Amino acid sequence: MALGTTHTTQAEMESIFGVDAILMRVDDNDSDSLESTETTYLEDVIDEATVELETYLIHRYALATITASTWARRACAYIAIHILSQRRGDPGQYCDRYTHYLEQLTRIRDGKGVLPRSGTRHEEGALMSNLVVDDRHARAKLRVQPDISESDHPDQDRDRSLTFDI
Repeated sequence: MALGTTHTTQAEMESIFGVDAILMRVDDNDSDSLESTETTYLEDVIDEATVELETYLIHRYALATITASTWARRACAYIAIHILSQRRGDPGQYCDRYTHYLEQLTRIRDGKGVLPRSGTRHEEGALMSNLVVDDRHARAKLRVQPDISESDHPDQDRDRSLTFDI
C-alpha cells in the first residue's frame, strides 16, 4: 500500500540505478515489464525508504520542506536503491552511498547538521518577554510582565517562585 507522500519516485531510482537494474531486481516472471504485483513491490520499497528518511527528518522539518528538498529526494532514492539491491542477494551495492546518507541524516537528526537549502522547523511560536526591574525584591529584580508578554510556552523566562505583582 502506497503512502500519501513519498520522497522519491521510480523515475528517480531509474536515473541512478538504471531501468535494466530495476527490472532485474523486480521482474519475477522475466517479462521485461512490470506487472501489478511487481509495481506494488517497488512501491513498498519506496514507502520503506520514505519512512526511513522521515524517521530522521520529521522532528526538525515540516513534511512539505522534506518533500521539496532535492537532497532529501536524492537520499531517499539511494535508500530505496539499497533496499532494492538486497532483493536478489547483492546487499553491498550502493552500500557506501547508503551509509553516507545515513551518517548525514543522523547528524541532521542530532542537530549537528541541517537539511541543505531548507529552513528548520521550530515548535515554539513567537516569544516575547517584557521585562521590568522590580526594586521591591532583594534578589532577581528583573521580572517578566506576563500580562503584556507573549509565549506559547507557559514557563518562558519565568520562575514560578518569583511572582510579579504591582
